[in-house]
Amino acid sequence: MISKLHIENYILIDSLDIDFESSLNTVTGETGAGKSILLGAIALLLGGRGDASLIKKGAKNLIIEAEFQIDSIKDIITPFFDAEDIDYTSEIVIRRVISESGKSKNYLNEMPVTQAFLKEIAFFLVDIHSQHQTLLLSNQSFQTNIVDGVASTKSKVASYKQIFSEIKLLKNQIKDLKEENERAKRDRDYIQYQYDQLFDANLSEDEKEELEAERDILANAATIGDALYKSNVLLYDGDENVINSLQSVNSAISKIGSYLPNGEELVERLNSVLIEVKDINSEFENLASNIEDNPQRLLEVETRLDILNSLEQKHNVSSVNELIELRESFSSKLVTLDSIDEELIGLESRVAKLETLGWEKALIIRKLRCGYADKLASSIVKNLNKLGMPNATIKVDIAPRESLGEDGADNITFLFSANDVTSLEKIDKVASGGEMSRLMLSLKAISSEGGAMPTIIFDEIDTGVSGKVADQMGNIIEKLAQNIQIINITHLPQVACKGDHHFYVYKEHNDGQSRSHIMKLSEEQRIKEIAVMLSGSNLTDAALAQAKMLLKK
Repeated sequence: MISKLHIENYILIDSLDIDFESSLNTVTGETGAGKSILLGAIALLLGGRGDASLIKKGAKNLIIEAEFQIDSIKDIITPFFDAEDIDYTSEIVIRRVISESGKSKNYLNEMPVTQAFLKEIAFFLVDIHSQHQTLLLSNQSFQTNIVDGVASTKSKVASYKQIFSEIKLLKNQIKDLKEENERAKRDRDYIQYQYDQLFDANLSEDEKEELEAERDILANAATIGDALYKSNVLLYDGDENVINSLQSVNSAISKIGSYLPNGEELVERLNSVLIEVKDINSEFENLASNIEDNPQRLLEVETRLDILNSLEQKHNVSSVNELIELRESFSSKLVTLDSIDEELIGLESRVAKLETLGWEKALIIRKLRCGYADKLASSIVKNLNKLGMPNATIKVDIAPRESLGEDGADNITFLFSANDVTSLEKIDKVASGGEMSRLMLSLKAISSEGGAMPTIIFDEIDTGVSGKVADQMGNIIEKLAQNIQIINITHLPQVACKGDHHFYVYKEHNDGQSRSHIMKLSEEQRIKEIAVMLSGSNLTDAALAQAKMLLKK
């Protein structure tokens, strides 16, 4: 229920605070005083579209804030809170702020939330019913929901919907997979060609670097061989080679080493040099033996490098290792393409099993719906008789569908006739505006007996009725308020008098500006307001007496 409402800088409202009660709250006032503004503010708070044009002239932003008690719908609304990571509390405060730029900021218990989230939870918080919204009566989902409320099948429908949602999800996956498979068939030859080319290239890591080193040696074999030969002659094979000279120096110094300062150290160093030079010469000999002027091998190496460079350039990479990674990527894609058919078979098998289970649940739901269809129709007719429609007839037609839908496998249609002359037809084809309002009120009265419902706001639902019918309409609304909070905007005294609490909307004109206000009426003020509604501005003693009688004062 709505316990508090604050409106600031909204159209004709400077600042307004209302404390609503849990039962029947009546709202009256002159035409144009601002009752519709009050309704618009609540709709805006709960995710309705809004822009800067709604801000009161001269203000920088508008603020609408409401406090709700939600313990009665805890089980229904908690999953929505969990999805947004919002802690559940029995009392919540929703605030919406719209700035001059038209931007909207939304909060729940001071946590930012989206406008879409507000719209989601609005369905469980407030049901705004006005004349134009009777079009909802012709909506098949609405009619189905009414039947499920009476037949107590909502929990079974919720279980069915989980299965149907999974079926839809899997069918979407199948659709996407088939589209991917079609694309894959077009791309497969290309991917296979690229993979085969890289596979046939027999790539190995670091191959290019090794080939480039080998190429440098083969391309300069003559120069390298000549340099190694000359070095060997100078170090070992020449008449005055370095090694023999070092050996002679070593021999001479060894004889006098004991006489010289650091002589033994010098001898050791000479030995080390001699060993190192011999080792270097040995390396040169080994290198020289492996150096071969081989034009054929050079051609092979250069050909292989050309292949690797060409592949790198083609695939826009800079190393053989990247080519190997690309080859593995192509391989994975081919494996994936090969597995799509198997995956499709698995998904389609899962859908078939779920559809079998879905049909089992849908048929159980249909049986329960059909069992309560006549009872629902009878209850609606009973209410319509009270509302001045003694010859009204309703039939709840439940026809089987060939396929599963969002709420089962039934087409549910309310057929209506206002009298015993016309045949039963769909409600939207034969019911007038006044009849639609009475039908909707009857349905809401029946629905309220089935469990927790949101606050209902009636916006002059009694338009087009009067006298005894208006009194009966007030009785039904009064009975509704025994189960849920009702805010009833009315222009009829017979309906207004049923309220447990009475709010009066009025307009003031000061400084060339109009401002809307609302006040809760005392008992005396309420008697006067009902009397004015009965007699007009010319208040009479008879009207006051009639008002007291209506209010049972």
